[in-house]
Amino acid sequence: MEDQISKRNKETRIMKEDIEKNDLSKDDKRNKIKRRGGMKKYQRWIIILISLSISIFFVIPYIKTFTFGFNGKMEEGKRLHHWIGRGYKYQRVEDPILNEDHDKAKGVLLSVVFPHELNKFIRTMQTMEDSFNVNFNYDWLILSNETFHQRDLTTLRGLASGKIQFGLIPEDEIRYPTNTDKKKMEKNMEKFVDKKVPFAKSMEMRQKNRYFSKFFYKHALLQPYDYFWRVDPDAVILCKIDYDVFRFMKDNNKTFGFISGSHTYAEVVDGLWNVTSKFMNNHPQLINKNNLIKFVKNDKDEFNRCQFLTNWEIASFKMFRNDKYEAYSAYLESLQGFFNELWPDNMVHTLFASIYLDREELYHFKNMGFDYNPFRICPIENEILARERCGCFATDDFTWHRLSCIPQYYELMGLTKKAPVSHNNYG
Repeated sequence: MEDQISKRNKETRIMKEDIEKNDLSKDDKRNKIKRRGGMKKYQRWIIILISLSISIFFVIPYIKTFTFGFNGKMEEGKRLHHWIGRGYKYQRVEDPILNEDHDKAKGVLLSVVFPHELNKFIRTMQTMEDSFNVNFNYDWLILSNETFHQRDLTTLRGLASGKIQFGLIPEDEIRYPTNTDKKKMEKNMEKFVDKKVPFAKSMEMRQKNRYFSKFFYKHALLQPYDYFWRVDPDAVILCKIDYDVFRFMKDNNKTFGFISGSHTYAEVVDGLWNVTSKFMNNHPQLINKNNLIKFVKNDKDEFNRCQFLTNWEIASFKMFRNDKYEAYSAYLESLQGFFNELWPDNMVHTLFASIYLDREELYHFKNMGFDYNPFRICPIENEILARERCGCFATDDFTWHRLSCIPQYYELMGLTKKAPVSHNNYG
């Protein structure tokens, strides 16, 4: 019995010694930490404040200070990146002509974008903003045949430095016309395939050609504007544009601006020229006396199939909002050629501008860089390439290539031609 009590007391004493030893170890550890220099309370707060500052620096450039009304219209405010920069890339705009009193023209950046083209268009819109509009904040109007998803609207709004609106194209202006000769259209499609005509069977291209020839300028959301810059999906601006192109058009009384021109396929434009000639003969009083009709004719006075490219087009709406254009476009619409024969809006705009405008109302933007497959336009002067930070080589420029129609325009206008350069990409 005594042995058991003695054994129990011994175990109790050992347990107390272990506890005291452990407590001592904990105290030693705490003392050791203090001796090494533990983190003070104020130090922890400093680290927290630094972390918050870094987070705010990267987040705030993307905060927007505007509110959106119905139909995606920006009503108030401007993007903060106009003042503090968009993250790592932009600096505050300091151009003296871009103050609040800058008298901008009533211009709009206009795009027709179908939902499946959004990925291409985002890149196009970004290059337009980076190269031009971040300095001038002109409005955007994006038209489509369908309503975009909310996430797509959010992305596009985030790219715009000015107001942005979205509109639907009326169904009767974009759908397949019921009076189209379907058999004739299908027959011509096969002919175009054999001739390797681009977009030979494309219904979408036919829809857009018809819309840009007959209807676009009538859209309700475009009525407040006097000028438009057409921005097509997959078109890329290659040079910085440091002046207000809309003000240039207005101040110099220009109605139709273009960056390039080329010959096109006989299969899709010869019929258009024939009916246009008939229209001219029926309405000779509409023809401008100081026209540029020789731009679309060769030395033998025959149709040469030259056209201005409208994928990059800056124009005044007064070119379209008049009785002449209404009569001409209505005549073309009655002949069903947009779907049956793939009449391109490039040629429709070219023929009207060359025949019914004063030649002095046309203007070639020669110092801009532009890429839209298969054409690449690039300034050929080294000084301009460097000054405008162009992302292209002079040797890529199509302007003075043998297939380009710009040399003919310069000759007719009595302008100085540029020296030709080699064109490795065009054969």
